[in-house]
Amino acid sequence: MNLELLKSGPVFLTGHTGFKGAWLTVFLENLGIEVIGYALESEQDSLYEILNRKGKIRETFGDIRNFENLKKALQAASPKYVLHFAAQALVTDAYQDPIGTFEVNSIGTANLLEACRRTASIERIGIVTTDKVYENKGTGRAFLEADPLGADDPYSASKVASEQVIRAWQTIYSTEKDIDILALRAGNVIGGGDLSPNRLLSDIVKSRFENKELEIRFPDSSRPWQHALDPLWGYLSALTAPKSKIEQFGRSFNFGPNSQSMRVRDVIAIAEDFWPNQIKAIYPSNENQLYEASLLDLNSDLAQIALQWNPIWSQTESVLKTLFWWDAVKMGKLSPMEACMLDIDDALDYLNLPGKNAQ
Repeated sequence: MNLELLKSGPVFLTGHTGFKGAWLTVFLENLGIEVIGYALESEQDSLYEILNRKGKIRETFGDIRNFENLKKALQAASPKYVLHFAAQALVTDAYQDPIGTFEVNSIGTANLLEACRRTASIERIGIVTTDKVYENKGTGRAFLEADPLGADDPYSASKVASEQVIRAWQTIYSTEKDIDILALRAGNVIGGGDLSPNRLLSDIVKSRFENKELEIRFPDSSRPWQHALDPLWGYLSALTAPKSKIEQFGRSFNFGPNSQSMRVRDVIAIAEDFWPNQIKAIYPSNENQLYEASLLDLNSDLAQIALQWNPIWSQTESVLKTLFWWDAVKMGKLSPMEACMLDIDDALDYLNLPGKNAQ
C-alpha cells in the first residue's frame, strides 16, 4: 500500500455511511489520507451513527441511482482515486426487493463509472463486488479470479450484473482514458459495529445482549470470514499498485482468508466458548428456506503475489475480535471509537505503518 500516492489526492468513497465505509473512513483518517464520501443517510444503530461520524469528513448524501447528483459530487471533489462500496448488500433483502437490488447494484455501478468518465482528475477506480459472483456448483473449491461468473439468487445475480458493467466500461475506457477499473471481491466481512439483520455475527451479538434466539438456517454452510480491515487494506493496495502489476496480473482481485472457509457451526462454537451459556442457538428445518450457496471459498494467491497483500488475522481471530469489540462496548469497557482504534492500531502494527497516534 503506497501511502504517498494515497496522500497525493483525495479518495472518493461511495457508501461511506455503511459498515465497511465507516471502518475505512476512520482507517484513512489515521493514515492522514483525505476521504470524501457519497452515500445515503445512515441507518439507525449503524457503525457510522454510533461513532458519531456525521460531518467528520466532506460528504454528500444522495442516492447512487441519481446520476446528476453523483456526477456533481464527483466533479466537485476532484478525486484521484475512487472506491465504490454503495450497494444493497443483504441476500435476504434482495429476495424481497429484487428490482431495487438490481437498480442499486448494477445501474448504480454504471452511474458511478459514467460519472467517473466525465471527471478529469481520476486515475484509478476500485469497484467492490463480492465473493458470491462466481458460478457456484457446490464443489467447495476455492474460486480463482479467472473462474466463470454466474448466480442463482437475486443478490448474487445483481453483483454479477455489476461485474458485467465493469467489463463494459473497461472497454469504453480503453479507447478514451488510461484509467484502470478494478473488480475487488472479498469474503464474508465481519467486525465490530455491524448489526445488519440476517448476518451471523450480528445475530450472535443480538442473541447475547438482547436475549434473542439465534436461528441457524444452514449450520454446515461454509464462508470465508474476515475482519473488515483485511480487505480494506487490500482495496487500498490495489488502488496504488504499479500499473505494470495491473497489466501483468489483471484487473480483478480476490481478498479472503489463507485457510479453508469456516462452517457456520464452527463460528457459533467460538461464540459459545467466548460467552458460555449466553447464546441461544436453534436449528429449524431448512424446508422453504431461501436459496443460498452452501460452500464458498476464495483463493487470494493473486492478491498476495501482485499486491503483496495478506490477511492480518485468521478467521478465528477475526471472529474473536468481533466478539471482543461488542463485549467491550456493550459492557462499557470501551467506547465504540476506542474499540475500533484497538483493531486499527493492531492493523497498523502489522503493516508497519505510522498512524495518527505515532505522528
